Amino acid sequence: MRVNRKSAGVVASVAVLGMTLAACGGDSGDGGSTAGGGADQVEVFTWWAAGSEKAGLDALVGVFNEQHPDIEFVNGAVAGGAGSAAKDLLQTRLQAQDPP
Repeated sequence: MRVNRKSAGVVASVAVLGMTLAACGGDSGDGGSTAGGGADQVEVFTWWAAGSEKAGLDALVGVFNEQHPDIEFVNGAVAGGAGSAAKDLLQTRLQAQDPP
Protein backbone atom coordinates (compact mmCIF):
# COMPACT_ATOMS: atom_id res chain seq x y z
CA MET A 1 0.00 0.00 0.00
CA ARG A 2 2.89 2.33 0.70
CA VAL A 3 4.16 2.10 -2.87
CA ASN A 4 0.79 3.22 -4.23
CA ARG A 5 0.76 6.28 -1.97
CA LYS A 6 4.30 7.16 -3.03
CA SER A 7 3.45 6.76 -6.71
CA ALA A 8 0.34 8.87 -6.32
CA GLY A 9 2.35 11.53 -4.51
CA VAL A 10 4.97 11.56 -7.25
CA VAL A 11 2.35 11.88 -9.98
CA ALA A 12 0.60 14.68 -8.08
CA SER A 13 3.90 16.50 -7.50
CA VAL A 14 4.84 16.23 -11.16
CA ALA A 15 1.41 17.46 -12.22
CA VAL A 16 1.69 20.51 -9.96
CA LEU A 17 5.19 21.18 -11.28
CA GLY A 18 3.96 20.93 -14.86
CA MET A 19 1.00 23.21 -14.29
CA THR A 20 3.27 25.76 -12.62
CA LEU A 21 5.76 25.64 -15.48
CA ALA A 22 3.01 25.90 -18.06
CA ALA A 23 1.53 28.92 -16.29
CA CYS A 24 4.88 30.64 -15.85
CA GLY A 25 6.33 29.76 -19.24
CA GLY A 26 3.55 30.93 -21.51
CA ASP A 27 3.80 33.53 -24.21
CA SER A 28 3.32 37.05 -22.90
CA GLY A 29 1.37 37.95 -26.03
CA ASP A 30 3.92 40.54 -27.16
CA GLY A 31 5.85 38.20 -29.43
CA GLY A 32 8.62 37.69 -26.87
CA SER A 33 10.03 34.32 -26.01
CA THR A 34 10.16 32.46 -22.73
CA ALA A 35 13.37 31.52 -20.94
CA GLY A 36 15.00 28.35 -22.20
CA GLY A 37 13.46 28.51 -25.64
CA GLY A 38 10.78 30.07 -27.76
CA ALA A 39 7.19 30.69 -26.80
CA ASP A 40 6.39 27.35 -28.42
CA GLN A 41 8.34 25.15 -25.99
CA VAL A 42 8.69 24.43 -22.28
CA GLU A 43 11.54 22.51 -20.70
CA VAL A 44 11.13 20.50 -17.52
CA PHE A 45 14.44 19.90 -15.76
CA THR A 46 14.43 16.91 -13.41
CA TRP A 47 16.34 13.84 -12.34
CA TRP A 48 13.20 11.70 -12.41
CA ALA A 49 14.48 9.37 -15.09
CA ALA A 50 13.59 5.91 -13.78
CA GLY A 51 10.94 3.87 -11.99
CA SER A 52 7.72 5.36 -10.68
CA GLU A 53 9.13 8.88 -10.95
CA LYS A 54 9.64 8.43 -14.70
CA ALA A 55 6.13 7.01 -14.96
CA GLY A 56 4.82 10.17 -13.28
CA LEU A 57 6.84 12.38 -15.63
CA ASP A 58 5.59 10.40 -18.64
CA ALA A 59 2.01 10.89 -17.43
CA LEU A 60 2.66 14.62 -17.12
CA VAL A 61 4.05 14.75 -20.65
CA GLY A 62 0.97 12.96 -21.99
CA VAL A 63 -1.45 15.36 -20.30
CA PHE A 64 0.62 18.39 -21.29
CA ASN A 65 0.73 17.29 -24.94
CA GLU A 66 -3.05 16.81 -24.97
CA GLN A 67 -3.73 20.21 -23.41
CA HIS A 68 -1.04 22.12 -25.33
CA PRO A 69 -0.52 20.46 -28.72
CA ASP A 70 1.11 23.62 -30.09
CA ILE A 71 3.83 23.71 -27.41
CA GLU A 72 6.82 21.37 -27.52
CA PHE A 73 7.59 19.62 -24.21
CA VAL A 74 11.36 19.33 -23.77
CA ASN A 75 12.27 16.58 -21.32
CA GLY A 76 15.38 17.82 -19.52
CA ALA A 77 15.75 14.73 -17.33
CA VAL A 78 19.30 13.98 -16.19
CA ALA A 79 19.85 10.45 -14.90
CA GLY A 80 22.29 9.36 -12.23
CA GLY A 81 23.64 10.42 -8.88
CA ALA A 82 20.26 10.72 -7.11
CA GLY A 83 19.95 14.23 -8.49
CA SER A 84 23.54 15.37 -7.96
CA ALA A 85 24.37 15.20 -11.69
CA ALA A 86 21.24 17.17 -12.51
CA LYS A 87 21.99 19.79 -9.86
CA ASP A 88 25.52 20.21 -11.20
CA LEU A 89 24.23 20.62 -14.75
CA LEU A 90 21.55 23.06 -13.61
CA GLN A 91 24.15 25.18 -11.81
CA THR A 92 26.31 25.25 -14.95
CA ARG A 93 23.35 26.24 -17.13
CA LEU A 94 22.25 28.98 -14.74
CA GLN A 95 25.76 30.43 -14.63
CA ALA A 96 25.79 30.40 -18.45
CA GLN A 97 22.46 32.30 -18.53
CA ASP A 98 20.77 29.21 -20.08
CA PRO A 99 18.02 28.24 -17.61
CA PRO A 100 15.62 25.42 -18.39
